Amino acid sequence: MDRHDARADQVLGEVFDLFIDLGAEEMALDFPAIYCSARDGWASLDANEHGTDMVPMLDAILDNFEAPNFDSEGPLQMQVATLDWNDFVGAIGIGRVSRGTIRRGREVTLISNDGKSTKGVIKELYHIEGMERKACDVVEAGDIACIAGVKGLGLGDTIACRENPEKMTSIEIEPPTMEMEFMVNDSPFAGKEGRFVTSRQVQERLLRAATMDPALHVNTSPTGGYLVAGRGVLHLGILIENMRREGYEFAVGSPKVLLKEVDGQIHEPFEAAQVDLPNDYVGKIIEFFSKREAEINDIHQHGSRTCIKMRLPTRALIGARTHVLTLSRGEGAVSSSLEGYGPRAADIEMRHRGSLVASDSGQVTAYSLVNLEDRGHFFVAPGEQVYAGMVVGENNKDKDITLNVVRAKKMTNVRASSKDNTEKVKAAHKMSLEQFLEYLDRDELLEVTPLGLRLRKRLMNEKARLRADKETAV
Repeated sequence: MDRHDARADQVLGEVFDLFIDLGAEEMALDFPAIYCSARDGWASLDANEHGTDMVPMLDAILDNFEAPNFDSEGPLQMQVATLDWNDFVGAIGIGRVSRGTIRRGREVTLISNDGKSTKGVIKELYHIEGMERKACDVVEAGDIACIAGVKGLGLGDTIACRENPEKMTSIEIEPPTMEMEFMVNDSPFAGKEGRFVTSRQVQERLLRAATMDPALHVNTSPTGGYLVAGRGVLHLGILIENMRREGYEFAVGSPKVLLKEVDGQIHEPFEAAQVDLPNDYVGKIIEFFSKREAEINDIHQHGSRTCIKMRLPTRALIGARTHVLTLSRGEGAVSSSLEGYGPRAADIEMRHRGSLVASDSGQVTAYSLVNLEDRGHFFVAPGEQVYAGMVVGENNKDKDITLNVVRAKKMTNVRASSKDNTEKVKAAHKMSLEQFLEYLDRDELLEVTPLGLRLRKRLMNEKARLRADKETAV
């Protein structure tokens, strides 16, 4: 409400349509509308009037939400809503106690989503106080409890009393749509920057992540690595970033979508996407998504901005957010949600440019970068260490080029008549983790370490790459 192009009535109508699409009951459609500005800290019941504080919203919560009615005397019932991990106590199940009372040291029954029951003992019990987790002996119905010591905890599992266990409704989890290969880092710089670098350490961390997040699936790769499936590049990127911060060193391959075979036909996941951007860049964005097999469903303007709704393959969204930001000069926003599976669309050319690959190992020199700057833009700066097979930049053309970025200027015993000019090198193009994952090609790997990210070819030997390209062409 604090923007000059606010469209409160239109958004209210979209929320109403969303409730109908979700099959909401008639009572749920009669909801109050509160007009707020989080930036300025006010709320109002009238779209044409600015409030002075947040009291109208707080009053609306008290008036429209009934106080929860919990039975503290009944048999215990609690559903695990999320999971955490502690190196001392292991898996920690977090959820609200729906019925009864939970105590430290009490024997309970764990009922998994598939209905299997196992016995366990609550060895550690915590409750949430503000932003902190504090140890306690008892948590009553209505409060959030954190339990540890029960083996086999999973998302959606029910913690029930031992005498009369009752299962709660299972939590449905969306299946993964994208897969990446995790493997041990075998580059020349392997083991120099990470604390956990072995295959066993990486495997244990991935299996622990799969236990904490059921939307992650981990399988063994035929090449000796691990295939990790998740719900998109962002989901997998969060796992990679968490592992990097914890001190793990590893390599990942390019993301690829998970396909299904339905009635003998290959199906792939599709997304319902929405792009919001200034009116001046609509043509460029439509042209970009049209090349990625997108079906434009709706285009409407609201003031100086335009909203484009479309349906497109999930793989078409890889790198799309970065391109939208570039084409709209940082003013575009992309949001999407899984729509389901459909017949596989045509092939999409994800990258239109090749890579600049280092031919020699050593320290990057300004002299070599200045002489090669017409080939493309570089990811490395003078003084950085590189190795043969490492991707050091992006080519202006659609083919890979191997070049020497460590070549130094030859020294002579002839004195120049004028002083040497300082070499002026263009700034290196630095990319974030998400941008690297979107940029990765099928024959490349991303080297992830606590200190940085490096792009490299799967086959670091140039002759081996040429041989593989010939075999692929045949």
